[in-house]
Amino acid sequence: MGGDTSLVRIRDVCRRRDVLRVRGAERLRVDAGQGSGMLVELRRRPAALPDERLPVVPEGRPFVDEHLVAGTSERSPAWLSCADVIVRRYSNREPAPGVVDDLRGRFPGCLVMALTPDGRGHAVVATASGWRARLVPVRPASCLEEHVLSYVSAIHAWITAGWPPEALTAARLTVTYGCAAAPAAVRVIPEKDGEDRRDAHARVG
Repeated sequence: MGGDTSLVRIRDVCRRRDVLRVRGAERLRVDAGQGSGMLVELRRRPAALPDERLPVVPEGRPFVDEHLVAGTSERSPAWLSCADVIVRRYSNREPAPGVVDDLRGRFPGCLVMALTPDGRGHAVVATASGWRARLVPVRPASCLEEHVLSYVSAIHAWITAGWPPEALTAARLTVTYGCAAAPAAVRVIPEKDGEDRRDAHARVG
């Protein structure tokens, strides 16, 4: 079915203010401190649709990352097994400790996994290599699901560009254009082993 799986294409716009925006794209900024970071545009479309012609990219810049994202309502084993990013939902104050490990075991081809809150709270993101962090809203608010999808796609692009996820410690991720009516931002706060492993019976969709 692929009802909630998207093909995401990302291009680096190199922080230049004069770069034209591609129609229908989202824009997200990664500020990792010490001069490191990136500004990217994301284009997404349902993965089940026939492939489309790539848009004309200003300045001839190629897409730097392309991946499949399985959203929270995706249930197809076929799409989940080939997804590069999987996002699930949790309903209690903290996600169950074994959820991320379970996703790693069931879907070894997935590079980035995320748990988004069903209500107010922070999201949790993890990688196949074992790195895990919270995405904590900068302002008192919840991590909206549509924003989490953009954040984890940016993290996927960061890793495939050759940068380690550990370099995102205390980084700020900001959706500045597209799905956000106003800029929405989170801080990346790495979790230590054993931290926030309460509520083992939290339900995850």
